[in-house]
Parts: sequence; C-alpha cells; structure tokens
Amino acid sequence: MISGETVTQTVTLGSGYGSPLTIASTGGVNAGNAIFGPANNSWTVTSQGTVIATGAFGIGIDLLAGGLVVNGLNGGAAVAANAAAALQGWGSNTAAAASNLGASGAAGALITGTLIGVEISGGAGTVVNYGAIVGTSLFGVHLYAGGIIINGAAGAPAALITGGDSGINITGAAGTVNNFGAIEATGATGVGVFLDLGGNIANQAGALISGGADGIMLFDGTGTVTNLGTVSGVGQSGGGIDLDLGGVIVNGAAGALAGLVSGAVGIAVYGAAGAVTNYGTIAGAAGAGIYLGAGGQIVNFGTISGENGTAIDFGQVGGNAVVIEAGSVLEGAIANFQPGDTLDLPFLSFSSAGTVALGVNNVLNVTEPGGSFAIALDPAQSFAGDVFHLANDGNGGTLITEDPPGAGNLALLGQFAAAGFAPAADQGSGAVASYVLTHATPSAPPVLTIPDH
Repeated sequence: MISGETVTQTVTLGSGYGSPLTIASTGGVNAGNAIFGPANNSWTVTSQGTVIATGAFGIGIDLLAGGLVVNGLNGGAAVAANAAAALQGWGSNTAAAASNLGASGAAGALITGTLIGVEISGGAGTVVNYGAIVGTSLFGVHLYAGGIIINGAAGAPAALITGGDSGINITGAAGTVNNFGAIEATGATGVGVFLDLGGNIANQAGALISGGADGIMLFDGTGTVTNLGTVSGVGQSGGGIDLDLGGVIVNGAAGALAGLVSGAVGIAVYGAAGAVTNYGTIAGAAGAGIYLGAGGQIVNFGTISGENGTAIDFGQVGGNAVVIEAGSVLEGAIANFQPGDTLDLPFLSFSSAGTVALGVNNVLNVTEPGGSFAIALDPAQSFAGDVFHLANDGNGGTLITEDPPGAGNLALLGQFAAAGFAPAADQGSGAVASYVLTHATPSAPPVLTIPDH
C-alpha cells in the first residue's frame, strides 16, 4: 500500500510493490511513468489517491499482461464531482490540475498521463472509474486486447474519462463500455469512444459521450449502442454515432425521451445493414439525421432532423423500412426511397378505400377513411412513372410501397407465363409482347397481347 506519501519514481509491480497495489486517499505516485506492470503477471491496481505521469510520453498506469484498475470509490459522488470540477480549465497542465484536485478535497480520484491515462495490453483489461482518468494527448483509457470499462455509477455520475484522441480506445478484441458519467475526446479529430473491433456501449441517463469528430465509432466490427443520455460529435464532418460495419442503435426508451444523438450527421451506418430505434432526438447539424449507407430499418417514436433538409438517407440501397409511429416527427425528407423500400404507418388504419398520391415537391399524401398523413420524400429525386401502393402492414396499419415504371406489366407477364402462355411471333400490332397458350389446339391458338403502355 502507498499511504501518507507521494512516490516520485516509477512504481514497478512485482519489484517492491505487490499485486493488488492499493493507493490510499493520502497517497500518490508522481513520476515520468507512474505505475508499470510487467508482462509476467496480470495485475490489479486500486487507487483512491493521485497517479500522475509527467514524462513526455507519460502513462499513468501501464499493465502489460492484462489486469484490473479501479479508480476512486463506488458511491463517491461528491469525490467524483469534486475531481471533475478540479480538472476543469487546467487542460494539459497536469501538475496544476493535481494541485487544484488536492485543494478541492478530492485527492483520491485522479489518474493522468501526458500520453495515456490507463493502458492495458497483453490480455483483456477491466477499468472501473469513479473519479477522473486523463490522457492529455492520446487516450484516457486504452485496452489493447479488448475488455470492459465502467465509468461511474448511479452514485457517481460525475466520473470522467478524457483524452486528446479518444476518451476510450479499445483494440484487439471487442469491447464493452458502460457509462454513467462523462467520456470525452478533446482533440479536433477525436472520438469519445472508439471500438476497433466492435462491441457494446451503454450510455446511461444523464451521461455524456462526446468527441471533436465523432461521439462513438465502431470501426471494424459490428455492435450495439444504447443511449439514454447524450452522444455528441461536434466536428464539421463527424457523426454522433458512426458504425462502419452495421449494428443496432437504440436511442432513448419508451416513456423516456431524453436520449439525444447529434453530430454533423446524427447517426451514420456503413458496410452492413443498420437498425435504429429512436425514442428521443437524433439531429444532423450539417447533414442527415440518420444515414444508412447499406440500408436497414428505422423505427421512430421521437424526432429525427437534418439541417440539410434530409431526416433519413438510405444511400441508394433498396429493401429498407421506416416505421413512423404516432406522435413522432421527421424534420426533413426521406432521401433515396427506392422500389423495394417500405414506409409503415401503424397508427393509420388500412382500408381498401385509401389513396396515396405524390404531390408538389415530392410530398407523399396518404389518405385513409380514418385520417391522412404526409411524408416528405427528397424533392430532387425523380419518381417519374413510379407507382405507390397502400397495403395492410400485417397489424392493421398502412404500409406504403413503390413500384418502378412498367412493374405492373412485368408482373402480368410473369402471371401469364405461369399460367401456360409462351411468347409468340410478333403480330405486327406494336405490342410489347404477344403470348400464346401452349396447350391450345393448333387450328385456333388463343393469343394474348400486352399493349405498349
């Protein structure tokens, strides 16, 4: 245990210091690299003090064979709040931040490094933080071989993890992040939480994940993001949530509309289909609210908006679905709606007497005996010759589909072929095709002509 003193040289675990290493609230380490765990063991460090790495490439805690780091005390909301407040405004001046932290009476919840706050490699890592972890220029926490990070708790919502490039960066395997506090990337190209090989992220009520570019990015693996708090990408080209190989996103919850995702594009999903369920607000500050480059499904109970006039953009891929629930709002158009896509209005009862018509500026007007609804499609998109249809969505609501030009005739031709008709010689009538019933008598073969219109 380190208690009642500040060690001013690197603490090497297994060399005078055992595992678990405990740092009391009155203890600390202040050195070029503060705490080092060699590759011969999986280490555990529990700290309520200050761990400060001041070297040019300083790492607060560096474990080379996996392990566990616990910073602060569960339920210590006041300690965590004091620690976070003490760090505000000090930027990269870790010495001044530590001094201010001590003066705040929260001298038990800080791990900081000029390069990285906590780094665990060589095996899966677990980090539990109730105080503050800071990596000034690179990562707040970096797990090289996957693992689990818990930031804060219901009793410690002010827990903070921050880094210049990423607040949290997990590579080598899938990662899991559960955030009750704040996770931030301060650099202009920073990502709040970066999971290289995918994984799962839960951002709890009142919690924040933000980055100079993206709030959350899952780069080379799929995953699930659940947000009850705020996820923000503040860059000019970043996204609130960016999934590069598809995945599932749930924003908010039924009866709790507080979930907010915002960025230049609110949510962007590439590479594989995405599924987004929204109960809160998803906002694109410069682009679409939601962009599904490889298609997918969106269920909206809340508000989706895009400052470029596009709420939802499907990126030229058919087979997509948008479910528009009662009371939800689309502030902007739906772009790249294609044949094979569907729009579902569960709240509007289907009737065979219903009508659908494309109006001025590509506003799709749906009228049923029980009410009407208007859906804005991209005003710059051409729907010339396309035909929109209404059907029962399977639960009594109204489903909208689109057929391309000539789809009706093509469907009829398929029916004729299935009924035993075969193509006949050109009858000189200007028809698209002439079909003759193959089992008719040779003396009087019935001929069916499909008009050219």
